[in-house]
Amino acid sequence: MNFLQKILGFKLAGWISVGLLLLEIMNALDQSASAVTVDDFWRGAAHFEQVGEIDWAAAPDGNTTESSSWFTVRSNVWYAFNRIAIPDPQRRCPSTHMRIIVRESRDRGKSWSNPQVAAEPGDSATGDGCAILDGSALFDNMTGTWHLLAQCSDVGNQGGWAMCHYSRKNLSPMGRFVPDPGNPVVKGGSLWSRLCSGAASSCPATTVDEGTPEIVAKAHGQFLVTFHGYDYASKTAFRGMAHTSDFQHWKVKGAGLPDGPLLGSAECIRRTPHCVGVGQASTLFTQKYMYVLAESMDKSLECLPDQQWIFYLHRAPIEEFPRSGSKLWETHAGSALLKPSSNDPQTTCKVTYARWIRDGSSTYIVYEDRITKSIYLKRRLLKLMPGGGIPIRLK
Repeated sequence: MNFLQKILGFKLAGWISVGLLLLEIMNALDQSASAVTVDDFWRGAAHFEQVGEIDWAAAPDGNTTESSSWFTVRSNVWYAFNRIAIPDPQRRCPSTHMRIIVRESRDRGKSWSNPQVAAEPGDSATGDGCAILDGSALFDNMTGTWHLLAQCSDVGNQGGWAMCHYSRKNLSPMGRFVPDPGNPVVKGGSLWSRLCSGAASSCPATTVDEGTPEIVAKAHGQFLVTFHGYDYASKTAFRGMAHTSDFQHWKVKGAGLPDGPLLGSAECIRRTPHCVGVGQASTLFTQKYMYVLAESMDKSLECLPDQQWIFYLHRAPIEEFPRSGSKLWETHAGSALLKPSSNDPQTTCKVTYARWIRDGSSTYIVYEDRITKSIYLKRRLLKLMPGGGIPIRLK
C-alpha cells in the first residue's frame, strides 16, 4: 500500500479520477529530480548551511516576545505566523496572554512586512480566552481557504491546553481569520484518551495537552494533523497523528494511521539517556520518505534547568506511518541534528521550534537558538546545499 493509499485507505484508481486532489498531496513532495533533497543529506551528499537570521524584534512593529514561528510558502511568498504577548488589562490571564500575527516576505526571509493580526484571545466563545500559541497553517487550493490550527487556552485555564481552529477565505493570509464556532475543536485529552486506550497501548491513558499541531497535508478532503501530548505523572511525551475533514470530527485509528503514538521516547532513548520523548515536530516529504524534525528532551516537557533539549531527524518510508518503536523509523546517524550553542545549565529550552520551509526545489530549516542568560533568540535560517562533510554549518 503506497503513501497516497495509506492516508485514505483508498485504492490508487480512486485518486486518478480526481487528479486535482492528487496534485494537492503531491505538491508536498519534491518533484525535481535534479534538486538536492533531504534524501541526499541523509546519505551524506548534502549539508545545511546557515544563510541568515530572522530577528522579529528588528522587524517592523516587532518585539522580543514574538516567537514560535511557523512558515507557509505560496507563490514564492513566505508567510510567517508568530505568537506575540499583548497587554491583559483585565488581568484574567496571569500566566500568558498571546495573539497570532502574520507577516510576509518576498525575498526569502531577508525582510518582512508589518504584522497583521490573524487571531486574538477571546475571538471564540470558548477555548481561546487567554492565549493562542503554537500551531501551523495550510492553504487549501481546492476551496481557496487558509486554515490555522493552534494550541489555545481559556480564562482560568478551563479545560487545560486545547486546540483551536480558524479559517480565512482569501488568497492571502494577511488579515483576520474567522474562529471556528466549535472551538476548542480538540479539548484537552480528547484525542490522547483514544490513542492510548487498549491493552496494547504504548502511552499512558493519562496523556493530555494536545498541542503544537501541524497540518501536514490535505488529500481527498482529509487533513492529516500531528500534535504532541504529555503525561504529567510519568513525565513522558509523545507525538500523535489524526485525520479530519472539518476539524470537528477526528479519526485517530485505522487505515492510514499508526494506531498509537507516532513518535515517543523509543526514537531518542538510545542517543539521549533518560529521554522522555518528543514534543514539537515538523514534517517534510520527499519521493521516498517522510522526514520529521522532532524536539527531544530528558527529564520532562516542562523546560527545566540543566536539561538536554535538542532536535533529532527521523524518517520512515512514505508507504507507512509507523507507530513509535517500529523498526521502520530511522534516526539520522551521529548526534542530534540541532543542538544549542549555549552551555549554560540555567538556560532552559535552548533550541526550539524547528521548522521545514519548502520554496520550490529549495529546502530550508529555521529554528530558535537561545542565547545564554538572555531573552534574545538567534533564529537561524539554514539552507540545504549540495556536498557532504560537516552536516550543519553555522555562522
